[in-house]
Amino acid sequence: MKNRITLIIVVLCLVSLSCLPISKIAIAAQTTVNMGSINLHGPTNNPYVICSPSNYDIKVRTSGNTITIQVGYSLDCPGTADDGYCDISFVGGGGSDSRHTGESDSGILTISKFMSPGDSFTVMLHAKYTDMYGAVLLGEDTEYASGTVRVPAYPVAGFSFSPTEPTIEDTIQFTDLSTATETTIQSWSWSFGDGTSSTLKNPTYQYQKSGPYTVTLQVIDDYGVTNIKTSTITIKEKSIVPGAPGFEILLVLFAISMIVFLKRKRRDSD
Repeated sequence: MKNRITLIIVVLCLVSLSCLPISKIAIAAQTTVNMGSINLHGPTNNPYVICSPSNYDIKVRTSGNTITIQVGYSLDCPGTADDGYCDISFVGGGGSDSRHTGESDSGILTISKFMSPGDSFTVMLHAKYTDMYGAVLLGEDTEYASGTVRVPAYPVAGFSFSPTEPTIEDTIQFTDLSTATETTIQSWSWSFGDGTSSTLKNPTYQYQKSGPYTVTLQVIDDYGVTNIKTSTITIKEKSIVPGAPGFEILLVLFAISMIVFLKRKRRDSD
């Protein structure tokens, strides 16, 4: 009879682990990864741990980030004659968290570690089920998830301006053409080369003097990565008003006047 009761308890209180997708959070000083969830309850055939994906690509700032791993758990043992355990930890040291219950409990396991670009890590996810004294192991499983830490692809600054041959009378429209494949650009900083600047994404500006100017655009993404683009813009003097006589027209009129003058002078001589 005792063996039958033990068998029923084993069947009703076993372990299963299923992983949730990574939760990507905008990078500040910390990167949080939701790695999975642990559920301990029956009935199942055997305790098991599943983690998919098993490899994580973690993006951090150039100066590094605190990487926080979170795993939700739910332990539900249907009697007082058994115990449930679950834990997560960085392999090789760096932090661990665990829970133990004789009946039921739920919450989040959390471990954190500061990492720099180029680092790698391995996390152990573990769960087991024992008798109430912890002496008899009734079911256990362990899986590992690894990850690499890197700086995301840099943003690429770029811009255009219109008109392309501006004068001191033109209000120039500067248009941001920057791109970011893995991040989000958060700020724009323009320098127009004459001591003035702007933090608008697409500013307008009118120069007061003619001449060449070096325009600089600096962009910063949400990982703190910066990229700069420079371009030379030449400002001309006032444009000739359409319809007004230019130098060439004046020269032609002068030549015609001279021809008329010479013809009249020759006629008077005759």
